[in-house]
Amino acid sequence: MTSYLDLAEIFLRIIEKDMSKPIKRRRFTKSAQIKILKLQKNRCNICENKLDIYDLDHIDGDSSNNSLSNCQALCLDCHAQKSRNLKQKRIKLSRILRSWKNFLKNS
Repeated sequence: MTSYLDLAEIFLRIIEKDMSKPIKRRRFTKSAQIKILKLQKNRCNICENKLDIYDLDHIDGDSSNNSLSNCQALCLDCHAQKSRNLKQKRIKLSRILRSWKNFLKNS
């Protein structure tokens, strides 16, 4: 049976590996770009402002998943904010797991 300490160690390895490994980034096809912009009526999917300049974003954060359902067009501000929040959440989770692991070791 796996202990909580073992689970904490496994989760930490997964998160740290995910944060450190370079992801093979795939671009959305031109036809996907056109379809998404048309579906979103040329507006940012978050703030709904009209898009003059935009970034295409992988909704689930997996840049190897280029399905149309995983694509959204975002204004530059919303894309930057989403990316920062995702990174901060991973860092916070890593810190929580480290604390949990240390607590379990000392218990």
